[in-house]
Amino acid sequence: MRALDKIAVLSSKTKLPNYTRFFFLQQVAEAKAFAKILSEKANNARDYIAKLHVMICKMEAMDDSLVDFVILDCLKEYKELENNKLKALSDLIAQIEEAVHLKEGRMDVMDLEIHY
Repeated sequence: MRALDKIAVLSSKTKLPNYTRFFFLQQVAEAKAFAKILSEKANNARDYIAKLHVMICKMEAMDDSLVDFVILDCLKEYKELENNKLKALSDLIAQIEEAVHLKEGRMDVMDLEIHY
């Protein structure tokens, strides 16, 4: 017997849809918390990209005799890597937000079924 079934047997007053709704609420809360963490990481990546951009612009504006082109190339590579990371984070955040929207819609339907 599953834990959910045991709980339902122990408390005959609570219906299974209420447990399911609670499960969805928990999933939504966890997904939103995870999306918030990813958003913070995305903001960090944006800040780092901006700093790299400034350093690259300053180096490119310098006299060629003063520029270390190996370092300049490294900075450009780092910027590209951070842009790739930012894109991946943004895509993942969008997927999570879509899943949250879907689960919230399911909870709305469940609310209608529970109350009618």
